[in-house]
Amino acid sequence: MDFLHRVRAALFDSGEPPFAVVDTETTGLGKTARIVELGVVVLNSQFEEVSRWGTLVNPECRIPNSKVHGITTDMVRDAPTFRQVCEELFNVLNGRILLAHNANFDAGMLVNECNRLAGDEEFFFPFVDTIALAKQLTTGPYRLEALAKKCGVHNPNAHAAVDDAATTAAVMRALMGRKVGEASRRLRDGGVPFRRPDTRQWGLSYAPSVPR
Repeated sequence: MDFLHRVRAALFDSGEPPFAVVDTETTGLGKTARIVELGVVVLNSQFEEVSRWGTLVNPECRIPNSKVHGITTDMVRDAPTFRQVCEELFNVLNGRILLAHNANFDAGMLVNECNRLAGDEEFFFPFVDTIALAKQLTTGPYRLEALAKKCGVHNPNAHAAVDDAATTAAVMRALMGRKVGEASRRLRDGGVPFRRPDTRQWGLSYAPSVPR
């Protein structure tokens, strides 16, 4: 049994919820953009919600796009920086298969934040993109808002990280329908669980998470 199979076996045999849906809100779309909110929804093997975790993040810069997500510079003034909260995030994600809607964006934002802390070290966030999954299950459009409407899923706070992650989870469960067990098994067999990086040389400090 190779290493990845041992990791999967240990995770799934332990009864730990195997999936985590992640969403980020940011100051923009480019490489210099910073994360201003993190949201995670942990799911069991039937894509049922088990727990939520989220926090505002102080980007240490002005937030120019508050009209998109409603997060202002004043709201994050006392929030932790990514340096102060990334350990808690990694603990929530560790050992789980990560999912996100338009995953390349969220993965890129997380990698950029990690690079600011650790320089040239290589980082890997092995996301499964729920847009790609949705394309196997239904017709477009594939924007989260459109899929939620199609599935009858209400998002009480669009562009809030935890609520968008929860909406993504609910949409995927609705699209999978009676085949959720089979889809879950395929994701577990083909997915790569996230392994938390070694942060001992990052010079991290800690501050508690601050939910929106």
